[in-house]
Amino acid sequence: MPIETIRRGLDYAAKDYGLIALLDHKDVKPKEDQIKCALYRALSEDGYSVRVESSTSRGGCRSDLLAVRGDHSIGIEIKTAWAGSGGWVNKYSEQRNSWTADIGRLKDLCQGQAMSAGYFVLGFAHERGSRAEANLRQYIAAMEGDAVVDPVPMDLPNWNGLDSMEFHVMRVFRRT
Repeated sequence: MPIETIRRGLDYAAKDYGLIALLDHKDVKPKEDQIKCALYRALSEDGYSVRVESSTSRGGCRSDLLAVRGDHSIGIEIKTAWAGSGGWVNKYSEQRNSWTADIGRLKDLCQGQAMSAGYFVLGFAHERGSRAEANLRQYIAAMEGDAVVDPVPMDLPNWNGLDSMEFHVMRVFRRT
């Protein structure tokens, strides 16, 4: 089942982000490629053939990850979001517009392709209790799609003022 595989991939990503935070590197924000690599690993371990930034047809659906096993294929779009007060430029609407566009593209373009399901993964790093967290949470609560796993929370050892991260997974579509 792809949901368990996605969940395991997010566990890998959480471990990676925890280690990155310990490096005390001044990187400005969490990168989606970290999540992409972790999901690639989990999907590959479960026998999926995984393509990165692959299109299913000329001018058709392009997703961050396309995973195929037998006659079952899934498209995954990944975004990160961040919210903190210590020098962060949070750009709530810009972040929301970016992931809304990805969800729309996955739903509109990919649903018409020969794909079994489409998932959207959001890695949300934030400063716990900040006004920025509350503001961005409103956008997250309004995301389109069906939540398929409970948010996967983790504590960060203060990564440039961010001290918490969680992953949200939404099923954008599924063929029956």
